Amino acid sequence: MGVQVFLGIDVGSASVHAGIFDGNGQRLAFACGAFASLPDAAGAMVRPGDSVRAHTETKAFHDAKYAIYLQLYEDMERYRSAMQAWQ
Repeated sequence: MGVQVFLGIDVGSASVHAGIFDGNGQRLAFACGAFASLPDAAGAMVRPGDSVRAHTETKAFHDAKYAIYLQLYEDMERYRSAMQAWQ
């Protein structure tokens, strides 16, 4: 894929997100009238930092690793389901 990921400077990104949205996805900063739009609120609260680009030469490794993760997750769900009778 090779997409570029942009990182924010603010290490308290959860706090910034909470200032823009509440837990139900409501647009707090916009809804209270502090900003004219959601993009305006995000632009005022989020500062872009560095960026990283994917290393395409390691894609096959990460694809294989993700396939293993998915299998482990499916296994865990099967085990959880099997143990439901004893809970």
